[in-house]
Amino acid sequence: MFLVCTVTFILTALIKNHGDMHAYTEAFTHREFVISFILLAVFSSVIAHMLVNYGFAYLPVLTMSTFAMLQTVIAIISGVLLLHEPLTASIIIGSGLVLMGIYMVNRS
Repeated sequence: MFLVCTVTFILTALIKNHGDMHAYTEAFTHREFVISFILLAVFSSVIAHMLVNYGFAYLPVLTMSTFAMLQTVIAIISGVLLLHEPLTASIIIGSGLVLMGIYMVNRS
């Protein structure tokens, strides 16, 4: 899956930039981008998948699958706190519905 996504995104970037590799690689000259790229690759991919697999070993599948829905809420919180994205009423309501659904599925 990672390989298919990587190839797809690289090809899309090359097509949008008319094959200009400089436009594609220019972002890697910025320190902030490189740090963000590494942190996202390590924490959002590798460690997150390791924790999910660890969770499946100790929690029921139903519990783990509902907690996977937390990804959306965590992404929203990260966007608001780190990227200063606007927090709208629809985002708050949607996040609340997701959290309420997780609670309802996992309650005894």
